[in-house]
Amino acid sequence: MVARKRSVICTFGRPIAGRLAQTFSPWKNSSRRLLCLNLGLLLAGSFLELPAAILILTPLLLPIVRGAGVNAIHFGIIVAVNIRLGMYTPPYGLNLFSSQAIFEAPLSRIYVFCCSISRG
Repeated sequence: MVARKRSVICTFGRPIAGRLAQTFSPWKNSSRRLLCLNLGLLLAGSFLELPAAILILTPLLLPIVRGAGVNAIHFGIIVAVNIRLGMYTPPYGLNLFSSQAIFEAPLSRIYVFCCSISRG
């Protein structure tokens, strides 16, 4: 029963990517699309691990990126870097917890350090 539900989701998942591409197609300015893409990937990176995020988000976002005229290899680099940065982004960056264990510091101190680095 579960496999049947998953196969239905995978079958009808392709129209979801098309709908996302249609939603972002009125934005003629590709820099606006890429900014939204970067922010979304940072948010996804704070909640998902890299392999899971790539498997879930790449098929959904690739039509949007192709519409913006971005090369697929460049898109892969954008995804990898943003999700890696997102893994250190509060409120729930997965690497923050491992950093807490390694450095034996309170999580609030690690949050402050990561936020001070992101501000420049």
